[in-house]
Amino acid sequence: MDGVKFVRRETAQIAIGEMLLVGAMIAVFAILGKFDWTVLVGGLTGGILTILNFYIMALNAVSASDKAVKNDVTGGKALMHFSYIARYAVIFVILCVLAVTKAGHPVACALPLVFIQPVIYLREFFRKKVG
Repeated sequence: MDGVKFVRRETAQIAIGEMLLVGAMIAVFAILGKFDWTVLVGGLTGGILTILNFYIMALNAVSASDKAVKNDVTGGKALMHFSYIARYAVIFVILCVLAVTKAGHPVACALPLVFIQPVIYLREFFRKKVG
């Protein structure tokens, strides 16, 4: 399977789990009586940034792997390192702007960033059970 197609398929599966957890988070805010539009903006922005972060990281991992196959391990490591720093710097700036301008609820902005781990673990757990 082509690397880009694989990354798109994996990202689509991750995106479903991420958005389900963002929806659950928004529901918890509503149940607690803390829901307002900043929760929605923060949750959706955090979720979308998390999915984009995963997608770009996976594409860069495929590129780094291709470089390693071509005996350019140093180039692959540099690509991954630069990508890591750039991705998290952009996420940090966007979420800070949302929080400072009060356009996004700070907790709702940040929580989706941690949702990716449980989504990946659960996905792998069920993949091993079924497959």
